[in-house]
Amino acid sequence: HENLAQQCLELASCQLNLAVRSAFERLHSTVALINTGKVDNWSGTFMRRNQGNSL
Repeated sequence: HENLAQQCLELASCQLNLAVRSAFERLHSTVALINTGKVDNWSGTFMRRNQGNSL
Protein backbone atom coordinates (compact mmCIF):
# COMPACT_ATOMS: atom_id res chain seq x y z
CA HIS A 1 0.00 0.00 0.00
CA GLU A 2 2.82 2.38 0.82
CA ASN A 3 4.38 1.72 -2.58
CA LEU A 4 1.11 2.58 -4.32
CA ALA A 5 0.77 5.79 -2.33
CA GLN A 6 4.35 6.72 -3.20
CA GLN A 7 3.71 6.14 -6.92
CA CYS A 8 0.52 8.20 -6.73
CA LEU A 9 2.37 11.04 -5.03
CA GLU A 10 5.16 10.98 -7.62
CA LEU A 11 2.63 11.02 -10.45
CA ALA A 12 0.77 13.95 -8.91
CA SER A 13 3.96 15.99 -8.46
CA CYS A 14 5.00 15.14 -12.02
CA GLN A 15 1.67 16.38 -13.40
CA LEU A 16 1.95 19.52 -11.27
CA ASN A 17 5.44 20.17 -12.62
CA LEU A 18 4.16 19.79 -16.18
CA ALA A 19 1.26 22.16 -15.53
CA VAL A 20 3.55 24.77 -13.99
CA ARG A 21 6.06 24.41 -16.82
CA SER A 22 3.41 24.84 -19.53
CA ALA A 23 1.99 27.86 -17.69
CA PHE A 24 5.45 29.44 -17.55
CA GLU A 25 6.01 28.71 -21.25
CA ARG A 26 2.70 30.39 -22.07
CA LEU A 27 3.68 33.37 -19.93
CA HIS A 28 7.09 33.63 -21.59
CA SER A 29 5.57 33.53 -25.09
CA THR A 30 3.11 36.28 -24.08
CA VAL A 31 5.97 38.40 -22.72
CA ALA A 32 7.92 37.79 -25.93
CA LEU A 33 4.94 38.99 -27.98
CA ILE A 34 4.69 42.13 -25.85
CA ASN A 35 8.43 42.75 -26.24
CA THR A 36 8.21 42.51 -30.03
CA GLY A 37 5.41 45.09 -29.95
CA LYS A 38 2.65 42.88 -31.35
CA VAL A 39 0.52 43.43 -28.25
CA ASP A 40 1.30 47.16 -27.92
CA ASN A 41 -1.95 48.28 -29.52
CA TRP A 42 -4.04 46.00 -27.33
CA SER A 43 -2.25 46.94 -24.08
CA GLY A 44 -2.36 50.61 -25.05
CA THR A 45 -6.13 50.62 -25.53
CA PHE A 46 -6.53 48.59 -22.34
CA MET A 47 -4.51 51.14 -20.35
CA ARG A 48 -6.40 54.07 -21.87
CA ARG A 49 -9.70 52.41 -21.00
CA ASN A 50 -8.53 51.91 -17.40
CA GLN A 51 -7.44 55.55 -17.13
CA GLY A 52 -10.81 56.64 -18.46
CA ASN A 53 -12.57 54.55 -15.85
CA SER A 54 -10.49 56.01 -13.02
CA LEU A 55 -11.24 59.63 -14.00
